[in-house]
Parts: sequence; structure tokens; C-alpha cells
Amino acid sequence: MTAQSGLGFAGIAAINIPDDGALGQVLTKQSADNYDYDWEDPAGGFVGLGIWRYRTEIVAPPGSGQVRFNNAVIESATIMWINETNDGGTDVSVFLDLLRVGSLVFLQDQGDADNFVLVEIATITDEGTYREITIEEVEAQGTAFTQNLRIAVIISGASVSPQRQFFDAMSNVGFVFSDFFEPPAGFQADGVQIVPALGGFASTPTLPYDFTNHPGVWGLNTGATSAAGRVFVLSQFASGFHVGVGGITRMGFWFQAPAILSTALQRFVIRAGLSSVVLPNSLLSAITFEYQDDQNGGRWQAICGTAVGVETSVDTGILVVASTYYKLEIEVNAAGTSVEFFIDNVSVATITTDIPSGTGRGHFINIHIMKLIGLGNRAPYIDAYYFFQEITR
Repeated sequence: MTAQSGLGFAGIAAINIPDDGALGQVLTKQSADNYDYDWEDPAGGFVGLGIWRYRTEIVAPPGSGQVRFNNAVIESATIMWINETNDGGTDVSVFLDLLRVGSLVFLQDQGDADNFVLVEIATITDEGTYREITIEEVEAQGTAFTQNLRIAVIISGASVSPQRQFFDAMSNVGFVFSDFFEPPAGFQADGVQIVPALGGFASTPTLPYDFTNHPGVWGLNTGATSAAGRVFVLSQFASGFHVGVGGITRMGFWFQAPAILSTALQRFVIRAGLSSVVLPNSLLSAITFEYQDDQNGGRWQAICGTAVGVETSVDTGILVVASTYYKLEIEVNAAGTSVEFFIDNVSVATITTDIPSGTGRGHFINIHIMKLIGLGNRAPYIDAYYFFQEITR
């Protein structure tokens, strides 16, 4: 193993790396005050595996350092093949062994972070020198991959702990993901916290519930003691996230609507996206989905706003149905001049005005329900979320 420099860091005199690590272990920094490392078992979550080369051949097997799909149009592919050795010659089979049904594989153009593919795994088979992955879902962004394109591969080891923050200094990409396996209390390993108020509380589902397809879920309850009961899932970062500062931002939420929807006598509002400060019935700075029965006939709204009453909202046309799961996704372009909203992989709105971008505006990942009228408890469920951002320095 050879320690390499040239990553843009200064002042590192020596890196002490012990040579007694076991197969599959990873290096962990032991202290913030020095550069001593030790070998430890991997914690799971999102792990960067290195660089592969994309190949346009639509058959197996992939050669060493190669990734292939069974369709030249990746969005239409149903199978992905990835060699267990990356383009640098490193065997990463122990990390590929972490993958399970529902895990994610993120492939990004090393030279252009706007070009990437996100794959959800339906099945995975060990074929000896490579893995055959049946794709449950695939999303592609930007320009299509070309022959021998160098791509960074990042995986989510869902069999270990699908809650982690990830930063890749080589590609300037930040990624945070959670499947909400931890109990909904206090600060979480994935960088979020539960904030109940005025009788609101978080919970885990009670039977009967579809734990097979949605194994990690938090319920967000308004409670039955206050007409203003509410509960938030907020990211912990003190200064918040900035959008439109040179890199794209993309986030997604797997969200189940409450079993009883909002009405004139039991009214509530649900939001999922980025926001600064949230008030019971108004937004300050935000990029978010919103549901309320007296807004657009109970359909999902896409909203961008820079101040109270200064916002642009678009009716997505998608009616909120009780107990139904939705995948809500938002993408902000690198310049912060356009925001596109997706529901269940379909683009439903694009907003180009009132976008709260720039370094002067910090936002939190914010998923919440707030009661506006009535004392009845109402509770949506949040199944998972991800947040991706290309970081410029």
C-alpha cells in the first residue's frame, strides 16, 4: 500500500498506517489532532469504492474495472454488471458483499458531477469475478455515459447501517442518506433530529404494517392535545445547506400520506424539502413540496420562496391520496436559477423565480407536519430520504 499526496492538502508531515488490517476492514482516523489511523470494521452506509470504466457492451461479463448495463439507454436497463475489481486494480468484493435488496449504487462521471446514475437493487448475484444486479429502479441525470468514461462508484451498505453522511474529496460530492432504522429520538447518526412541539411526537409504525417493503419508518404525529401540534425531522447542521453556489443539489423523500387526510375541521400542512425557519402557516426561505386540503384541491404543490408572502407555487396536478407512498424529489441547478420537482420519477413542475440561492441563505433538510385546526392526531410516515450536493471549494 502506498500513501499518495497531491489531493490539495497542506502541512501533512506523515500518515501512520498500521499494516495488520483484516480483509474488509477500513482505515479510521483515530483523532482530530493527528494523522494516526487504525483498521476497523466498516460502519456501512455510503462508501466510495473508486473508479470504474463504463462500457457500452450490453452483455456480461464485464472486464476488470468495468461496469455494463443490458441496455444502451441506461434509464431503460434492467440489469447492471460490475466487476469486483475497480479500474485501479483494487478488489472491492468485500464491500460489494454488503449490498442487499433496496441498496443503492451511485455512479458519477468523474469529470462532470452533473452526469450521474442512481440504481436501486432488486436482486444481486455473485458471479465470481463480478456482480449481476437486477435493477428495481434507475435514474439518470445529464449527458449519457460514453465508452470508457471514468465513473466514480458509491454504494449504500444497507445490510449494515443505511444511515450515514458521505463526502468524497476527490469528486467534491456530498451525500447523506437515511432509511430511518434508528429509534426516532434525539440526534441521529444520519445527521437529522426529531423536533416535536405542542403535543406532537414521533413514533415507529404499529402492526399491521408493510415492514417488508418499508422496513425503516418514522411516524410524525401531530398529537391530539393542541390545534397547533407539530413534529419536524430537521438536519442538524448549524449553518444549513446553500444551493446555487456552483454545484447541483438533489434530494428525495419516500413519504406516506396520513391515513386520514386534511379537512376543514381537522386541517394540517405537510412539507418536505429545504427551509430556513418554519412557521405554522407560512414559509420564510424554502424550496419544498407542500400539501394542504384547501390549496389546489389537495394536490401536491411545488414551492420556492425567499420571504413570507414572496414565493412561487406550482400545482403539480398530483392529488394526495390517503395512505399512499410518494417519492418526492427536488433538483436545484448549479446556478440556483432553476428548480425541478419530481413525483414518482416524473417531472411535475419547474420553478425559475423566488429561488432562495446563494451563500447568504442557509437551509435545513426539513420534513414535517403541522396541525392548523382541530385536535385529532394525524400522522404521515417518512420511509427514507437522500440529499446529494456537488460541493465547490
